[in-house]
Amino acid sequence: MSQSGHSISSPLIAAIGMFDGVHLGHRALIASLLDNAAALNLTPTVVTFRNHPRSVLCPCCATPLLMDFDDRVATLHDAGVEQVIALDFTLPLSRLSASDFMAMLRDKYGVKAILMGYNHHFGHDRSATPGDYEQWAAALGMTIARATEFTESGDKVSSSAIRSLIQACDVERAAAMLGRPFSIKGTVVHGEQNGRKIGFPTANIHTGDDIITPGNGVYAVWVDVNGSRHPGMCNIGNRPTVSNSMRRSIEVNIFDFDADIYGCEISTQFVALTRHEQRFDSLEQLKQRLCDDRLEISRILKQ
Repeated sequence: MSQSGHSISSPLIAAIGMFDGVHLGHRALIASLLDNAAALNLTPTVVTFRNHPRSVLCPCCATPLLMDFDDRVATLHDAGVEQVIALDFTLPLSRLSASDFMAMLRDKYGVKAILMGYNHHFGHDRSATPGDYEQWAAALGMTIARATEFTESGDKVSSSAIRSLIQACDVERAAAMLGRPFSIKGTVVHGEQNGRKIGFPTANIHTGDDIITPGNGVYAVWVDVNGSRHPGMCNIGNRPTVSNSMRRSIEVNIFDFDADIYGCEISTQFVALTRHEQRFDSLEQLKQRLCDDRLEISRILKQ
């Protein structure tokens, strides 16, 4: 169950953060949260924010997100978190000291203990030490627990690292850090139907502006539509062979699929990059390359 602005009667232990992507590092933190909750007889809780802090602190350098808010909350619950406290990140909130922030969580939501991730800070006391947090918590009758650092194959796992990999087309390494393929949800909208003219009809996907999209290229994907899953290939880019537009598009060719899905929401899971976007001299060359792409992607998805 999610909460937003209402008191919660049972005592809680909370982890605090954006939790964008709910990646393997987050899941390790949640596992520690569940262990501590069981030992202390507290309800495992995540305190998160509806909007990314940078959208308030640095509006000109907005951070594209790995998932929307509803998916984030649902994924946290699926991971075992019993309560999700969702706060709006505002300038007044950003100016709270760590002590004042903890007091607010205690008084408004019944938080009795806080699990802090490795090298994690909250409140405007950015130079605070672990001992400082423990001292402030003790003065409030609260306790601080600490989680260890999580790495994957020697790489530090973070939402920002995953975003960088996705923008660089490396969806496979991103999936290794996420613990699942990166996916985007979007609504199927009408396009120019250039793909249909050469035998490769595509679903043109419109996503939220604040959700990250992979770098330009052709990808092997799985597509979830109307409760069923289908293989496909996705092109992200400016379609240089058929268009001079600078607007990026997301087009998915769903294999052996011919249903009318305009207006439907579909989810596209990115498995692998097969090639970067390129310009061809003719539609016939593009069609031949798409045939080759389909063969390669079919092989990838059958592995």
